[in-house]
Order: sequence, then C-alpha cells, then structure tokens
Amino acid sequence: MHAYSELGRGSTFNVYLPARAATTVDVGTPVPELLRGHGELVLVVDDEPAIRQVTQRLLEAFGYRVLSAVDGTEAVAIYARRSHEIAVVLTDMMMPVMDGPATIRELRKMNPAVRIIAASGLDASAHIVALGITHFLPKPFATDRLLTTLRQALADPA
Repeated sequence: MHAYSELGRGSTFNVYLPARAATTVDVGTPVPELLRGHGELVLVVDDEPAIRQVTQRLLEAFGYRVLSAVDGTEAVAIYARRSHEIAVVLTDMMMPVMDGPATIRELRKMNPAVRIIAASGLDASAHIVALGITHFLPKPFATDRLLTTLRQALADPA
C-alpha cells in the first residue's frame, strides 16, 4: 500500500493486490429466465479494465452481447457508429477524459431516447437527478441487481 497526503488537497491511497491468472464469473444461484438476455447489445463504459472485463463476461454468460469502452470519448465514438444496434449503455460516472455526466449529455444529443444505466461507487445522486437518469447501480453491484436493472432499462420505451 502507498499513501500520499497533501494539506488542503486530500489524500490518495494506492492498494496493490495480487493479480489472478484467470478470471471466472460465478453465476451463483440460478437467475430467473426473465432476467436473461436475448442477444441485446450493451455498451459498457468504465475506465477500470477489471470491471469492464468482469461485467462483459457476466453479461455474455446471461445472453447479452457486449461492446466496451475505456472512457466517454470512446463510448461516444462507438455509439455514433453502432447506435442502431446498442440497446442500452451502462456507464461509470467517474472516469478520466470524459466522465459519465458528459458522456450521457453527448449520447443524448445523438439520441434523446438512449437507454442509460449509470453506475458509481460514490454518491452520484445530484448528477443522476440533474441528468434525468432513472436507472442507477451503486458499485459494487451484485449479479442479480445488474440483471434486474438491465431488464428494467430495456423495458423502457426507446
């Protein structure tokens, strides 16, 4: 662990954990059939590679197709090319380059009816309300919460 603190600016803690050679997705208890996907395309936007990979594997295990982006800029570029295929965008709210709120605003300029799920480990309620987001996942999220929220977002009219 490495800690850095500066008076008046805050503290930063870096915690280094050993990497695992292989990542597995534990699907745990059986998920009701209605929470399974039917090939819908989900755009996952997160700057943390581990979160993107685990989320992608999990969604694919439950019948979804997945595209991923490392930040909002890449997400907007992907959406511009494939908006007609993308059923829902799952975006982190805190990212470098282009954060979640900026990404959501850009996506809505392209398609005001885009289905969006916002995710954050911090309290993002002010952003969520201001952006008119109705689907939010607090991080870390469990498989059933992800699948339920995804199914609810997909049920919204596009």
